[in-house]
Amino acid sequence: MTQKLVLIRHSMPNIVPGVPAHQWRLSKEGRERCKTLASRLAPWQPGIVVASLEPKAIETGRLVAKQVNIPFETAAGLHEHERTGATFTTPERFQAQVAAFFQEPDQLVFGSETADHARRRFYKAVTTVLAAHPLDTVAIVAHGTVITLFVSQVASMDPFPFWRRLGLPALAVLEREKTQCADAVTAPRDEPDPGRERGSGDPLGAIVDSGPGSSDPGRSNVRRWKLLAVEENIC
Repeated sequence: MTQKLVLIRHSMPNIVPGVPAHQWRLSKEGRERCKTLASRLAPWQPGIVVASLEPKAIETGRLVAKQVNIPFETAAGLHEHERTGATFTTPERFQAQVAAFFQEPDQLVFGSETADHARRRFYKAVTTVLAAHPLDTVAIVAHGTVITLFVSQVASMDPFPFWRRLGLPALAVLEREKTQCADAVTAPRDEPDPGRERGSGDPLGAIVDSGPGSSDPGRSNVRRWKLLAVEENIC
């Protein structure tokens, strides 16, 4: 049995210099784009849309869920990389900051959260949502950087080019496969880094949780994520 996860980057916000990005709401164009987003999401037949607590994600999720006629709710931990204290800057400078953020995941490059911490926090939140909604397909509306951290490790790709290609909105579809020895999956602990709790040679998609009496954490209770499709720019 498999479960699909649709990770959606929120639609286009109304950018207001001087207002923290986590407070931005959708622009008129962003709300219009949600109609197209809903049409692209519908074929995957999600059973629910769950959004981060940021206004632009909530608006995106609520509009899309209404169009597709499925339940909508919010969940903690799905928010964007914490950028408290970061100042509004030029697109070029911001892209340079994000590039360094991906290149030095264990360093505090800007904001108040490292890439490693953001990835752990987002992975844990996604796992919690999926555990609460054991449906065939779950859609999560989140944000470009944390989605990139998740997808780039699952697909073993360079995160920065993927991040740059993601439009407003965009979506990525993943499938979680149960291996022969896997009976369950649990949310990773905050520490150690879940990217290090894996069998030798396994991608992050093979996050593991050791079963009782297991001597090899890389071979027990394993689920693998596989990237099925990406729509990078939905207008």
